[in-house]
Amino acid sequence: MPELVPVINIAQSDKVSGGPSSFNASADRRYPWIDSLRGIAILMVIAVHTSHGLKASESLLKTIFGFGGYGVQLFFVASAMTLCMSLENNYGKPRWLMKYAIRRYFRIAPMYYVGIVMYFFWSFAKNYTLNGMLAPLPQYSLGNILANVFFIHGFIPEAYNNIVPGGWSIGAEMAFYVLFPGLFLLYRIVQRPFFLSILLLVGCYLLISLVQQGLGQTIANSDFLYFNITNQLQVFIIGMLGFFYLPLLCKQNPTLLVLATILCLALGYFCWSLPIHNARFLALVAYACGFVGLAAFVATRQFKVTLLVEIGRRSFSMYVVHFLFMNIIDYSFNHGNGLLTASPNLKVLVHFGFAVAATYWVAGLTKRWIEDPSVQFGARLIKTLSSRT
Repeated sequence: MPELVPVINIAQSDKVSGGPSSFNASADRRYPWIDSLRGIAILMVIAVHTSHGLKASESLLKTIFGFGGYGVQLFFVASAMTLCMSLENNYGKPRWLMKYAIRRYFRIAPMYYVGIVMYFFWSFAKNYTLNGMLAPLPQYSLGNILANVFFIHGFIPEAYNNIVPGGWSIGAEMAFYVLFPGLFLLYRIVQRPFFLSILLLVGCYLLISLVQQGLGQTIANSDFLYFNITNQLQVFIIGMLGFFYLPLLCKQNPTLLVLATILCLALGYFCWSLPIHNARFLALVAYACGFVGLAAFVATRQFKVTLLVEIGRRSFSMYVVHFLFMNIIDYSFNHGNGLLTASPNLKVLVHFGFAVAATYWVAGLTKRWIEDPSVQFGARLIKTLSSRT
């Protein structure tokens, strides 16, 4: 079993040819392979949302696009790996924890706050269209909005996914950000990543079991519990484990790596509907393992799909804004006689194309005007605070 060693820097265009020594952490570089993973993830997410209008019996397209729902878990795996890369390079430096918190906050919060404002005003239009009332939808209460502002909405059933559509994943992500430094230090202390990960996964299983028992609900019948960090933490843990074993995985035969990835994803699909306790927990474990395999495959290939990389770089903005375009396009396709209503499969494909194109363009603007300046402001703030040390 390998020792815990500093890894990772996959060269931006070169295949990995060595072991852990090939991976030198750097927090300041962009990694096209990580951006490629994020690009795949956001396309998966948009795909599943465009498929909601299809019935399962209509075509295979519903099943294929339905798999896109796990794009969020791919985001989580990529996020855990990226955080490990960053902290491996910065741990132990002066005020490293403060710098970590500032980077994470300014990477996520400003764009998410734009989403809160945008969907608050969009709810006026939805409420007027649905109910003839020029007012925000009922879920936009002050308490729910503040819960999202302070990123505690993942623990509040009324707020976890009702202010910014898809906001549950941001709540889970921010909760993991709080836990991550402690987990990372634990990995450094124990020095046995595989053994520790198994213990943590067992702990995750016991935790979600206790939560379900205490609330009298299950992750199979409660979206709130399923989306909660207590049921998503194992995905992040497996992403962290993937970070430590990525050099080893990258040296494996690519064909075997692809087969193992497909096997894990198939196992996740099979486990999802098993009539056993916490089947969906086990399914997420399998999916996360498959996504680690996908990460290793993407990292070792000379991926030069520039568009996919750029989609990945815009993926957070695309995630926040795409629901708005989904609503607009879906309304156009379905209201009254609508467009393509007689061809549901064609409608979904056209819907997907329009949604990707529109969100990609808008995300380019929001990344340039909101995300990038926010990250730069965070960097300046870190520099200012560091100069006072």
